[in-house]
Amino acid sequence: AAAGGFTRVVTMANTNPVVDNAALVRGLQKQAELTGVVKVEFIGAVSKGLEGKELAEMGDMAEAGVVAFSDDGHYVENAAFM
Repeated sequence: AAAGGFTRVVTMANTNPVVDNAALVRGLQKQAELTGVVKVEFIGAVSKGLEGKELAEMGDMAEAGVVAFSDDGHYVENAAFM
């Protein structure tokens, strides 16, 4: 990314593992700080495992530094979930 002139990138939540908890966010942040020259920020999942059944710990992830939330590529099947 840096070679292309990018100074900041944001990763989506639909990775393996899914970014759905604060502990994972903190670990990814540490890894990014150690290995990268660009700022890496993270989008957290709305639901655990992107399954649309149980809300992820969005408050904890926000405190850990997540910049947004998305279940990218997955739609909400049950309106009561929201």
